[in-house]
Amino acid sequence: MAPVVHRARLKYAAAPLSPACLHELRVPGEFAARLGSEEGATGGGDGAAAVVLLVSPLGKVWRAGLRRAGGGGAWQLGVGWAGFAAAHGVEAGWSVVLRSERRGVATVRAFDAAGAVLHASRRSGSRQVQAPVHQVASH
Repeated sequence: MAPVVHRARLKYAAAPLSPACLHELRVPGEFAARLGSEEGATGGGDGAAAVVLLVSPLGKVWRAGLRRAGGGGAWQLGVGWAGFAAAHGVEAGWSVVLRSERRGVATVRAFDAAGAVLHASRRSGSRQVQAPVHQVASH
């Protein structure tokens, strides 16, 4: 009997964001398999997206759809991802890192073009204000 080899599944996925990625974010197949099983991610073969919970740096939870993205092994976060990105002020040129916490749940960290982490966010008029992680808040 041949030994069983288990292939490690990716726990993290990182992506630089183009304008198209603000609407649908492609993720590697190995990460999608860890986040939601291939059978579950396709919704049982009918093309429906599986629901994935995205946890923001602010601790808020958003629902997004995970589905196969055309040909090959690519998957994408679709429905819900655009709302998440808009609500957190994520822009093209930024990068995101997704971490699979458990099946169906991922935390999201966003980095602006200068590499500062979007740690906390608050609205100041119409302008998005970001506090980098290395900055100590005074009370």
